Amino acid sequence: LITLMNPQIAAKHQELKVDLVDIKHEHVMGDPTRLQQVFVNIMGNSIKFTPERGQIGLRIAELPSRVPESGCYEFTFSDTGCGMSPEFLKTVFEPFSRANDSRTTKIEGTGLGMSIVKSVVSLMSGTVDVESVEGEGTTFTVVVHLKLRDGAQEDVSALKDLRVLVVDDDVVSCEG
Repeated sequence: LITLMNPQIAAKHQELKVDLVDIKHEHVMGDPTRLQQVFVNIMGNSIKFTPERGQIGLRIAELPSRVPESGCYEFTFSDTGCGMSPEFLKTVFEPFSRANDSRTTKIEGTGLGMSIVKSVVSLMSGTVDVESVEGEGTTFTVVVHLKLRDGAQEDVSALKDLRVLVVDDDVVSCEG
């Protein structure tokens, strides 16, 4: 996803911030094509509706799972874009739904992306939610369960007791 979307982000001089939180199971099985379709639609809109030098965020967290042999993953996409009105939020997942105002009329799109997102996520027994404030930005949250796969454990014993220095102005990046 990052490789696919980076050229568009760079073209608009936007800042991309990715956070991984509490990922305990990296080896999972799912439908990568459908997940990518969902993520490209959401992030594509974030890029499209965020002005130059705006911020795009992706946060991936593993949540406690109640489904046996599955991990629960939350993907949160946020942006500092134009946001959506409360009225439009009610219809954002309907086919051919597009906000009709001066901020969005010159932006290409069919209005099908979010209905596809909703359908695909629902077929995966997941959820998709959206929060938005006009003029401030939008946050989409996708939660799906993915079957855990027995992955070969990497031998990290050589890293035990290794001292490292992490320097960053982002608190989450420095947490250890």
